[in-house]
Amino acid sequence: MMMKHLLKVSSMFSDHMVIQRNKPVHVRGVSSPGKTISVSLQDKKKNVIAGSNGEWFAAFPALPAGGPFSITVSDGESTIVLKDILAGDVWVCSGQSNMEMPLKDSKDAEKEISQAEFPLIRHCRIPQLASDVPVPEIECKWETCTPETSGQFTAVGYFFARHVHLEAGIPIGLLNSSWGGSEIEPWIPSDVFKDRRFKILLDRQNDALAKNNLKRHALSTHCNAMVHALASFPIKGFLWYQGESNACWAESYAKLFPAMIKSWRHAWHDGKLPFYFVQLAGFGTEKNIQENISWPELREAQAETLRLKNTGMAVAIDVGEADNIHPRNKQEVGRRLALLALSNTYNAELHSKSKEVFKQPIDRRVKTRHTFNKITISMIAKQYKVKCPCMSPSYARHRIAKSAVEIFFKDVGKGLCGGNGGKASGFSIAGKDRVFVDAEARIEKKNVVRVSSSLVPKPFAVRYAWTGCPDCNLMNSAGLPAVPFRTDRWPLATKGRMWPD
Repeated sequence: MMMKHLLKVSSMFSDHMVIQRNKPVHVRGVSSPGKTISVSLQDKKKNVIAGSNGEWFAAFPALPAGGPFSITVSDGESTIVLKDILAGDVWVCSGQSNMEMPLKDSKDAEKEISQAEFPLIRHCRIPQLASDVPVPEIECKWETCTPETSGQFTAVGYFFARHVHLEAGIPIGLLNSSWGGSEIEPWIPSDVFKDRRFKILLDRQNDALAKNNLKRHALSTHCNAMVHALASFPIKGFLWYQGESNACWAESYAKLFPAMIKSWRHAWHDGKLPFYFVQLAGFGTEKNIQENISWPELREAQAETLRLKNTGMAVAIDVGEADNIHPRNKQEVGRRLALLALSNTYNAELHSKSKEVFKQPIDRRVKTRHTFNKITISMIAKQYKVKCPCMSPSYARHRIAKSAVEIFFKDVGKGLCGGNGGKASGFSIAGKDRVFVDAEARIEKKNVVRVSSSLVPKPFAVRYAWTGCPDCNLMNSAGLPAVPFRTDRWPLATKGRMWPD
């Protein structure tokens, strides 16, 4: 006897959702086995038959940016109508508390929320769950961005979406899959830990299980419950803000982070999906000895991940708060992530389609001054003829010049900037004795900083912003802060430490 199921659509589909534009649309759900299911999307209709397990699947051609429209599903006995759906760009927002932080807790929250009237920005909060095995379905409720709803949106994601939407004129959907306090290990698929490089982590988890002393953020558990099911849903890319909980394990993070990025791209069957992340903001006072030692090393591990293609890092060293691990200035963090996306992702796309017009305009009945009813891609592309500055200046090479060290930078824009008279703060210098002292630094050329100290007549190494919450002021002409760095390859203070200790 076949089991009878009520007609259901995948919980990833709901009113107000954003479907990824320019990628095939796959609508799925369950019904009674053998039932004929009618699925309508805009002017297209598909009839499919539910399989022996009751599952059904309807595929539609890719949609250009546009909407709103409806999806109607019927089995002849009952009908489901999903309304107010947009085709746009969907970004997965993940990480720990600084990604989870809601708009209501950000800087100038009351003002920001009162102005958050963007019907073409949508947000979906993924439930915080952990599982030892992959979970096939996630309960998903999409919400339209209004002053009534936006206070619970991820602040970083919201400010990113606002900038991208207003610049590119495209609907933006945010899948907020974040959990405060989580290490990176729970976000990585279990297959990754079969790699011999990470076997020690798996062994330690098994020991913890045996002792019934396993942390809530165990290996792969968030990936299983909060990411796995999302991979069946096409997206534009990823936004990531995490690392505080891994600060003491920079050496392993340098291996785990790129492994996670590769595994997520593999799950979505797209090795080129953009992955933009935030480097740890400044945090810690002189009393915070651990942060002053470990946070610079974790930042270095994050920066090294830029070796992967289609990645970008928003430097946040200057927007941190010494006594607050959750800095409230998420506006600038979101803006810097948006700069990366607009320059690297949207810039190339707009130029490649410079003669194309949006075939599916946003319905004029949507009451917002932010729609793109008559804006064509060719018109938007004009804004990006000159690639907008999006990268922070970073170390390129150095040269020892007698009693000083000259540091050469890349991504300086029109030139490096610092304090009065070209002075730059945040540098330290050491000889071969490895004893670092505060250094004098001055911008000598467009891309060169000269570093020295009377206490180090024979310099060998230079470090910049190499503490928890450094006093540093070097930036490029676009106002983007320099990436913390070191010229030496001396052993890390956290070397050999693996999670959990």
